[in-house]
Amino acid sequence: MGLKSIRVAITGSSGFIGQELIIHSAIPSSWDVRICDSVESIESLGDWAIGCILIHLSGRFSGTQDELWSSNVTLTRQFLTALRKVGGKRVIFMSTGGVYGGTLHKTGSREEDPTSPVNYYGFTKLVGEMIFEYEWRGEGRDYQILRLPNVYGIRQKKGVIYNLTKKIRSGEILQIAGDGSQFRDFLHVSDLIRAIHRVVECPHVSGHFNISSHLSLSINELVKALTGCGDTVFEFVPDDNGLQSLVLDSSKAQKILGFESLHNQLFLDE
Repeated sequence: MGLKSIRVAITGSSGFIGQELIIHSAIPSSWDVRICDSVESIESLGDWAIGCILIHLSGRFSGTQDELWSSNVTLTRQFLTALRKVGGKRVIFMSTGGVYGGTLHKTGSREEDPTSPVNYYGFTKLVGEMIFEYEWRGEGRDYQILRLPNVYGIRQKKGVIYNLTKKIRSGEILQIAGDGSQFRDFLHVSDLIRAIHRVVECPHVSGHFNISSHLSLSINELVKALTGCGDTVFEFVPDDNGLQSLVLDSSKAQKILGFESLHNQLFLDE
């Protein structure tokens, strides 16, 4: 295989993270990459897939409950079944810190903390994780589940920062759930790509890892950072989730994977 010694299949190439990884980020010369955006494309890999790594980026953040279940649970299981048949070795799965639930002033959820998702998206990602626990790890195969906070970047077309920025630019009234004191972590996509590279390089370390940037802001602080102290109009609305925060402790990833974020402040001037 020459210099290309690591066989990597990637799903979700059309999504924000997938495009950043494949198009806008330099794929290491040691990676032999195949784009697999359907179960059939996994099945067609043949002998190439023996011992390969699957970076599973496919999934949905929003939609109906049926759409979320189909994408985050059913399709995930189908991808894993197909990968198993062709001899794939390892899976790197993108999950969410939303599987923890959260409280208003939590300092950071750790991987060993109980899970209690507060929305259907978090629930479906947790079920996707459980598929690994019972069907992949049970066969002695390696996997890494990356639990992510809010990922952002200049080419993103949805998400907290994108949605707020779009409304600010259009002069819309900003609706803030609750009193805006709930905290969120924000991870720049280039840091996530670096983390994925690090995980690929750690072949025998299985488990869950929080990938975070230590950039925790309350919603009010985030709005202030995005608007500057301008004339944006705010409207506070009831929060049905009870002021949940999403803050992640990433000390495990730092210790085991050697991952450290480069961006500890909003990085919007690209």
